[in-house]
Amino acid sequence: MTQKSKLVLFTVLTSLLILGVAVAKSRLHLPKQDKKKIEIVEKIKHDQAWPIKIDNREDCPIAIQSAKVKVISSYDFQQLTGYSSDTGQLVTFPEVELVSKSDKAIKEVVLALKSEKTGYHIVSVYKSTIPPQGSLKVTSDDWVAAERQTEIKDGKSVTRLKKVGLDSFKSWLPGGTEQVQVMVAIIEYENGQTWEDGRKKW
Repeated sequence: MTQKSKLVLFTVLTSLLILGVAVAKSRLHLPKQDKKKIEIVEKIKHDQAWPIKIDNREDCPIAIQSAKVKVISSYDFQQLTGYSSDTGQLVTFPEVELVSKSDKAIKEVVLALKSEKTGYHIVSVYKSTIPPQGSLKVTSDDWVAAERQTEIKDGKSVTRLKKVGLDSFKSWLPGGTEQVQVMVAIIEYENGQTWEDGRKKW
């Protein structure tokens, strides 16, 4: 290795070391409340996901293969969001795996989540066309509408849509896993035809 190469390598390693120290220091100087929030969010991400009830109709062209949520205690919920809950625990909106039973391409799927505490929640998913016998995954984030956030950039006010995080009360439902149930409400095929669960007006 030439003297010049050694110098370049030393400079790079020194820069990485300084960056690492800076990141560590920034974490150390975070307010105690923010540190707690980060710890709770990291714990939730690594926690086990729990199954919830699924309502699959035999005549529905799509089957829900799995629906799982993360669970939080009401104490951690208050620490994380600043809001209180008397339900003991809360759950995220579910991550749902869908499989098409149809021989036609599906353009849009509307899912309904029934909560014993808060009623029905609806999400319309049209990320991409589901091919015949194809599959689709709906994430927990998909259920919660993005929020408009305004920031100043280069002296100008810029408004952007930002996904709501786990530290928002909007990402959580009061109650346990046995108190929520997911179902397919409406399906729209690529050819314009629709299927609808006629038990309720969506």
